Amino acid sequence: MKSKLDCIQCQLRQGIEIIKLSIPNNFNFQKKLLNEILEYFQKTAWESMTPVELMAPVYRHIALRTSIIDPFKNIKTNYNELAKKLVPELKVFLRQSENRLISAITIASRGNFLDASPGTNYDICKKLNDSFAIWDFDKFSEMLQSCKNILYLGDNAGEVFFDRFLIEHLISHGKNIVYAVRGGPAMDDAMLEDAQYAELDKITRVITTGCDMMGVVWIYCSKEFKEEFGKADLIIAKGQGNFEGLTEEDVQGKERIFLLLQAKCRVIADYLKVKQGSGVFKWLGKIL
Repeated sequence: MKSKLDCIQCQLRQGIEIIKLSIPNNFNFQKKLLNEILEYFQKTAWESMTPVELMAPVYRHIALRTSIIDPFKNIKTNYNELAKKLVPELKVFLRQSENRLISAITIASRGNFLDASPGTNYDICKKLNDSFAIWDFDKFSEMLQSCKNILYLGDNAGEVFFDRFLIEHLISHGKNIVYAVRGGPAMDDAMLEDAQYAELDKITRVITTGCDMMGVVWIYCSKEFKEEFGKADLIIAKGQGNFEGLTEEDVQGKERIFLLLQAKCRVIADYLKVKQGSGVFKWLGKIL
């Protein structure tokens, strides 16, 4: 998905948030960095870029100028702790379900509400019984029967605990899972340390995309990631960042990809023709 005019407003808000987290008590420096970001947006052909590509240089520039590499570290720690506390309640929901695969997908999807973006202050467990606006489950079930290797693309910190429910279910049914997180700090997105905190590395192989972007942008990904992407019979891509990147990528085998997210952003919700905040389980093999 290419950037829209409303994306600039969101990116600018994120840039300001990063500045304030990085240098909270230096207004003059904050103002200087803000002016530098505004100049970047003025000079960039943002309409030809995905939001993922557009935001990465902003994050890197602020990190370079402030020497604060991971300003969201404390926020990510808090998300991990919050998600960990919800695990017992999520286990009860899964145990009481009639179809554990559907329930595991639902849990993974609702974990996408753990996000520093605006409009995400939900009581997650109260959303577990909500329906999906797009639900390509039948196609997923069909493809799952014959697949062996699954690449699972993670999204936010904290959300990794929710992903674990679906990963454990798939492993219990004989699937080989590779879980991919970001290769460097990117807002509140999960990195290796977050996956390890949820002990995902103890049940499956965990890799990174090789880049510090909030989604998959093929030309910046590592050789290891590209190899796993190519070997996968099926790909589960979590979150809006992976949605933004993968819908624009000209990669082989898009029919293997399922997008699993909450459409928290109004631009993405409009793009998908769903109500903002809706759950989406979308087969990318079907034309958007």
